[in-house]
Amino acid sequence: MALAKTVQEVLARRGYRAVLTRSSDTGVGLEDRAASANAAKADVFVSLHANASRVPTAHGTEVYYLSLDASDRAAALLAESENRAGDSPAPTAERNAAARDLDLILWDLAQNQHLAASARLAEIIQADFNRLLGVTTRGVKQAPLRVLIGVNAPAVLVEVAFITNPDEERKLGAEEFRRQTAETLAGSLDAFFRTATAVPPVPNAPKAPGKP
Repeated sequence: MALAKTVQEVLARRGYRAVLTRSSDTGVGLEDRAASANAAKADVFVSLHANASRVPTAHGTEVYYLSLDASDRAAALLAESENRAGDSPAPTAERNAAARDLDLILWDLAQNQHLAASARLAEIIQADFNRLLGVTTRGVKQAPLRVLIGVNAPAVLVEVAFITNPDEERKLGAEEFRRQTAETLAGSLDAFFRTATAVPPVPNAPKAPGKP
């Protein structure tokens, strides 16, 4: 929350209108976050997270954009963990099948047209954060992340640093690092928008037969 508010402050100084999906330390459903972005007519959607690993030396930033299939096993495990966030009913085979069908519809209507822009935004952020943290080995990944599904804009999830790494945990708690992170992200967005091209709006869903 502290990091998100710092990012909002830095972006506002640069002339952006930055809208947070929450303003206090309370839970917000994954679908509600995408809905908030769409209601705000966001030009981009950035979901900020702290990463975790069973390996305490794991470090650096990981940036994800949406795919219905994970790019690797680690990305699949992360998506599984992130997708459990929020209050959701217990899964059943029928509910999972229905959710999958809905995901495919939302993918077709909203995110597919933004796929190339999402990939480009992810690459820019990843490169900038690698320089910030002195890491060169972590690359952009894809995963079926529910928080990104249905967003009508280029959308990425940024795992800023590993809270399970003692050094990075200390950094995340430091105001100086949060400001460096915010400035880095703002610079990434500047670079993205300098080369962004207009994207057509999401087409209206076809009306059901017999409906006006």
